[in-house]
Amino acid sequence: MIVSFDANILVYMLDPEAGERHAMAARIVADFALTGGAILSLQAASETANALRRKRVPPPTIRAAVGRLRDGFEIVPAQDDDLDDALWAVERHKLAFWDAMLWATCRRAGCSVLFTEDFQDGRTLKGLRFVNPFAPKNARYLPKA
Repeated sequence: MIVSFDANILVYMLDPEAGERHAMAARIVADFALTGGAILSLQAASETANALRRKRVPPPTIRAAVGRLRDGFEIVPAQDDDLDDALWAVERHKLAFWDAMLWATCRRAGCSVLFTEDFQDGRTLKGLRFVNPFAPKNARYLPKA
């Protein structure tokens, strides 16, 4: 199983003020980084950096956080065909455009799970399942504690 993460999960991981979500996101991301069972889309890394900027995190801290993500995961950028797939998902499945781009890139990269709070939990679209890691019913997708 190859997984990836939406920016919201990464922001929780990096924000100690996020309480239980911080602890869980940090554990999940770290466990998948150690096992090598995850990729990170360039889009999610970029959205994470932008979210941290909006939270007024100092730029050197943002660069360091993004650097740790880059060290821990293969970074996968979008490709031309991902745009066509994303536009299909927007039209046929009513995904928001940037969510559709994330879906298309992760799907092409071979992911079977995208951890996110923003998509319809449990939905599978062309082999990629959207999983809210904070929902107790999804524990089977998480590394064992």
